[in-house]
This record gives sequence, C-alpha cells and structure tokens, in this order.
Amino acid sequence: MIYKLIEGSINDLSNPIETILNNRGINDASKYLSLKESSKNTFLDLDYIQEAVELFNKHFQEKHPIGIVADNDVDGVCSATLMYKFIKELDPNYDVRVYTHHKNKSHGLSDNDVDIDNDIKLLIVPDAGSNEIFEHRQLYEKGIDCICADHHQVITYIDDSPAVILNNQSSANYSNKNCCGASITLEFCRALEEFYWEEISYKYLDLVAVANVCDVMMISEFETRAIINEGLAQINNKMLQEIIKAQDFSMKGIVNPHTVGFYIGPLINAFIRLATFEERQLLIRAFCEDESEVFEYTKRGESFPTEENIYEHMVRLMKSYKGKQDRSRDKAVKLLLDKASDYENDKVAIIDATEEIDGPLTGLVAIKISESIHKPVLLVRKHEGSLSGSGRAFNNCPIEDFRYLVEECPYTDWAHGHGAAFGCQLPVDNVDHARSWFNENLKDINMDKVYHVDFIIDIDDLNISFIQTIDQYQDLWGHGLSEPLVAIENITIKRSDIQIQGKNFDSVTFTINDIKFVEFKMEEDNKLLQWVSAWDGDKSDEITLNIVGEVSLNEYKGVYTPQVIIKESMITNGLD
Repeated sequence: MIYKLIEGSINDLSNPIETILNNRGINDASKYLSLKESSKNTFLDLDYIQEAVELFNKHFQEKHPIGIVADNDVDGVCSATLMYKFIKELDPNYDVRVYTHHKNKSHGLSDNDVDIDNDIKLLIVPDAGSNEIFEHRQLYEKGIDCICADHHQVITYIDDSPAVILNNQSSANYSNKNCCGASITLEFCRALEEFYWEEISYKYLDLVAVANVCDVMMISEFETRAIINEGLAQINNKMLQEIIKAQDFSMKGIVNPHTVGFYIGPLINAFIRLATFEERQLLIRAFCEDESEVFEYTKRGESFPTEENIYEHMVRLMKSYKGKQDRSRDKAVKLLLDKASDYENDKVAIIDATEEIDGPLTGLVAIKISESIHKPVLLVRKHEGSLSGSGRAFNNCPIEDFRYLVEECPYTDWAHGHGAAFGCQLPVDNVDHARSWFNENLKDINMDKVYHVDFIIDIDDLNISFIQTIDQYQDLWGHGLSEPLVAIENITIKRSDIQIQGKNFDSVTFTINDIKFVEFKMEEDNKLLQWVSAWDGDKSDEITLNIVGEVSLNEYKGVYTPQVIIKESMITNGLD
C-alpha cells in the first residue's frame, strides 16, 4: 500500500472542509458552499444560440412537426425529456415526437437506426450530433433542419454543417466545459424563454441535475454544481420520483450526487443496455409523464393480475434488467478471470472476450476484472478485422490517465472517453505488438494502489469532532469532488480487541477512543486478516497498523457512531 498527500495539501485538521476543497482545486470554499442558483444568462456565450432560436421559431410559428432524438444513456433520456416537456409547455397541443434508437448502444445520427417520420421539418438532437456533418447534409437534402445541443468534443469544422450546433466545447466564450448535454439543452431552452417571454425551464432542473451526475461531469465546476444543488433539492419528474421511492432502502431518503450516481444512474443504464426497442420507447414515455396507458402485472404466487401505472411498470422492468445484467456480468467475470491469468506477467491485460460477453456489458466486466487482477485492462471483441471494446483502470491505479497511454500506443487505432474508462480499438494483428509496447513503457511501474489522501493523521490526533465535521458535508461528494481519504498512522491494537465479522468471516472491526474501524470483504492474502484468523489466544499479541480510509458517522436506530471505513491496511510492526 502506497499513500501520499494530495499535492499542495496543507494537512490542516482544524479546517478540514476548506482543506479538502482546496485539494480539489476550489480556492473559494465559502462561495462554493453557498451556491444556490445557476446563472440564467450563460446561454449568451454559446456560439450560434441566436441562430438556433430563430430556426426553432421559424418552424414553431409554422406549426411544423418537431422531432427529438433520445440518446441511449441517462443524459440522452433527460435531455430529450427536457426538450419535449419545454415545447409542450409552450403549446400543449404541439406535434412533437421523441425518437428512440433501435440498437441499445447507438448514439446520435451516424448509426442510421432512428426512424424519422417524413413530415418532420425540424429535428433536435440533444447530447449528440456535433460531428455528424454527413448526416446533417442528408437531413437537409430531405428538407429537415437540425439543431444539436451537445457537449462532446468537436473534431470537425462545424461551419461546414447545415445544422445549427450548440456546443460548449467549441464555444470559446462559454467557460463551463464540464457540463452534460442536458445542460446545453437547458441553455437552449433558456434562450427560447427569453425570446418568448416565458419562465418554464426551472421546473426541469431535476432532469438536468440527474443527467450531470450520471454522465460523471466534474461537480467541482461552480455552474454545474449550482444546477445540481437546485435540481436535486426538488425532484419534480414522476419517473424519477418512482425510482427514488423504489431505491429508498439504499438511498435512505438522501438525494445527493453520491446516491444518484450509485442508485439511480446504474438502474436506468442497466435497463437501456438490455431492454428491447419497444421497452426503451416506453422509458421515454414514462419520463415524459405519459400516463395514457395502464399495465397489468401478476405477482408471484397470485392468480389474478393487478394494475400498475407506467412508473411502477418501468421500475419493475428496470430492477429485473439490473438483476439480469449483474448476473450476466458476474458470470462473464468468472469466465474471463481464467483468461486473465494467461497475461499474469503483462502490465496491461488485453483480453479477447468475443465468446464470453455481449457488447453492452463490456465496460462493466472490464472494471471488475481490472479491480480483481490489479492491472489495467483492455477488454475487446472481434468486429470486422479489429478488436474493439473498453479500457478500464482499477481505482487508485498508479497510471493516472490510462486512456492517454492507450492513445499514445502506436499499435492502437483510437481511445475515446475518460482517463480510466473509455472505448478503444486496435487491429487484430497488432495485439502482440501492443502488449510488448505496454510492457516496455510500463516496465518500471509498480501496480500497487496509490492513494492520494487529504490528511495524514497520527492516531493520537484523530478525534470525533474531525469526523463529525466531514460527515456534515456528505452531500458534497461526487465526480471531481471525491469523498476525502485519510491515512491514519501508528494504530497499535491487541488481537483480543479485534472481531471477525461477515457471513464469510472476511471483515474485521475494532474500536479506539470511541471510533469504530471496519474493513470489509478482505482478500484471503490480507495480512491483517491472516494475523487475526491465526490467533492462538495469546492476549499479549499486538500489532501496529497504518490504514487508508473514509470517515463518517454511522446511524443505527437513532444512534450515531463515528467510524472509519478502511480501504486498505498495512501492518508496520508486530509480525514475526
């Protein structure tokens, strides 16, 4: 185990929240903590915003049917819903239609699997479309105008497109580069609000907030954070309300970036990955709050069906698909871990999973394998002479930008996405060359986890007040503002004070100065677990530990206990 202070951390235990925020690049902690309202005028900084408003208004005044393409992820669904609901607020009787991709993994227009009706005159593509100039031209030749409200990197010259493209990445004056498609769709709606003298979009900030969290936008960005604060404070969408209700056991009534990212996003994404085309159409209807249909469902063990509304129906389908996804994922992980053993001496495991998994599960399986074997993974499948799939790096990997490394490799075609989670492709004949290149370039890299911690604390300096202060700000944490990590040193404890817990006897707990320490699901070769399990009853046995963990208050039946959840422990003294 390796840990070190985040670069620049002042390790100030007396002012922990300001220290943590400074460590995340937030220099004005008081302003960040008091954010209440997002700016309503930032749309003015988007290139082509006036052209988009004028184009929309031209079709709106002519009552031309408007189509919206819903991309296949949470951001895409929320963006399309926002645009649909906004237009319906302008005119409840307006002919606006939301289109769904036939294939689960499709995005934008380039896959040509969206059935656009012939009478559509304006097509709005939220969360996609910036680089699809060929498709824009095809639409234009058919008499269909197009507006894209996107946040992805622009790699084409958008002035060559007949579409109007709103994109924060290509707009030099638009400062927030860390927001999702729903945020750009919101900006378009705010521009339309000003044009029509309306005030509508505030009702749908919950959709924008959920989209930003689930699309893993950097919430250290002030504008993105403000929208998340506003949106999660008031969940209005009935589909989101039903999901939160269904996940209440896990969320415990708390709606914040952490619970949304862990319990709402995965449920929706599992459904999108595996559901049929018709079921994904139904998902859009549910988010758009179309209550025109009632569904029948026969509960297990009962003879007669009961009625359920569209929200209940969708949540039941979501949970079913989430269970199916997790079972399929676990089965594939088990099969592929055997293959991974063939690459034990490689720095990066390049694994052909063509026979073991379907495409939609590739990323989920890849991260599980990477965490299990403690090395970065390229999990790929054969397709037309190439191997394409997902790259994943385990948490706290010493390679801080795995995607960049894969992109730099001369034997790969491309790598697009985030630093530790991305899509990739390489020619089949280049696999061995790529393995050799990674082995050579990473030969001096130790794959032990490296923890960048906010504080290094001697056990004698750890106090309950410090833990209470950090726990008060649990709603802050999310992507770009990760939950703080602390390293605690010189923990000396007797074996008789440690308890083994868990149904598999793979967790340990102990208490020091009224603070509970817990390490869950330890691996068999964990030194602490081995030492505890081998105890012969000698009460003089003791060890000294350094640990890395997260601090919080654990609530049980109204009683709050300060605790440290141990991520990893290291025995520094006491073993023979």
